[in-house]
Amino acid sequence: GYQPILAHPERYLYYANDREKYLELKDRGILFQMNMLSPLGYYSKPVADAAQYLVQQNLIDLVGSDTHHIRHMNILPDAIQNKLYRKVCEAELLNNYL
Repeated sequence: GYQPILAHPERYLYYANDREKYLELKDRGILFQMNMLSPLGYYSKPVADAAQYLVQQNLIDLVGSDTHHIRHMNILPDAIQNKLYRKVCEAELLNNYL
């Protein structure tokens, strides 16, 4: 009865370089949770590009902060203003009540 969730798939660049892998994982029933900071380019431009692809393909099911230290907390307001983040939050996320 468990459903696997892949945290921040946009940050696994070996999937981003072969985007069909994302579709294979979704076909297996795996949920995708995007990191809020990824669309900002916080991790890198390739990660931001992968996040954009996943959002445009409606592959994101959940959004999380992945906050590990105060620098992440300080950037969260920027993430909330990001148009890609707002677009994904307009979708029917499984955790739409953040």
